[in-house]
Amino acid sequence: MSDIPENDVKEIASRVLRYLKKNPDQSDTLRGICEWWLFNERIDYAIDVVSRALDLLASEDMIEEIDHIGSEKRYRLKKEKKTGDS
Repeated sequence: MSDIPENDVKEIASRVLRYLKKNPDQSDTLRGICEWWLFNERIDYAIDVVSRALDLLASEDMIEEIDHIGSEKRYRLKKEKKTGDS
């Protein structure tokens, strides 16, 4: 266990605590925590990163957001970018 960097341990502890604060009535085994809680944390992080990346591309006028009533926002390359026009 001493081969594990202390920063890694603290990061995982922080993730577990964050999960428990969001879901205070949850409990699970070590395996369940590894498979579900920490896996979900990575997905939440990935979604946040992708969202910020999409915001950046939209702010740079590279992609556009398409709103559909009753569904989630969609993203696509701006038409001008498809033809090479700027």
